[in-house]
Amino acid sequence: MNYEEHFIASAIAGFCRNASSQKQRNNIIDPKELLLSTGASILGGILPDKIEPATNPNHRNFAHSWMTFGLLSLGENILQKNENINPNFKNLLSDVSLGYKTHLLMDATTPKGLPFIGRIS
Repeated sequence: MNYEEHFIASAIAGFCRNASSQKQRNNIIDPKELLLSTGASILGGILPDKIEPATNPNHRNFAHSWMTFGLLSLGENILQKNENINPNFKNLLSDVSLGYKTHLLMDATTPKGLPFIGRIS
């Protein structure tokens, strides 16, 4: 997968999640919130290759692993349950996580796939 594919897929994921969430909450779409959410998801979608640049076919280590996917999911679950954190900030972090996990799921479909843990550099 390349930068553009990760960018587009993460944008679509963030846009759809936020539009759906806003529709469920109040049936009105706030374009600013939608744009912020989409941008946060794009950031998450390009982050794995910023952490571990695709300089060779074997670049996938911990940042591109199933373990990281699971830790992001766990962290997001804990974050959402914490009532002391601003709901808007929680949603923003969830959007970054969504973009990151979208990137990992896309990479998982390639012949190299994802390592379970990978090397931590």
